[in-house]
Amino acid sequence: MFIYHLTRRGYDNGPTHDAADEFAVVANDESEARRLAARDCGDEGPGIWRDSIASACVLVGTVTASLQPGVLVREFNAG
Repeated sequence: MFIYHLTRRGYDNGPTHDAADEFAVVANDESEARRLAARDCGDEGPGIWRDSIASACVLVGTVTASLQPGVLVREFNAG
């Protein structure tokens, strides 16, 4: 299991308020990481997190503890 960091690539692809900017996710692979972020999105919509052009997904580490797949942190712009 791995930790992924997902970020939006610019803000011309959706709203900037009531929207997520980035996630830290525990997942088995990039595809699962993107699905988990899309499930926890805001007004920007799930498509941004599924799309590798609209968002970046970088492997940042390996999970050594017994964690289940899911979102660890979400940066959200309430507004």
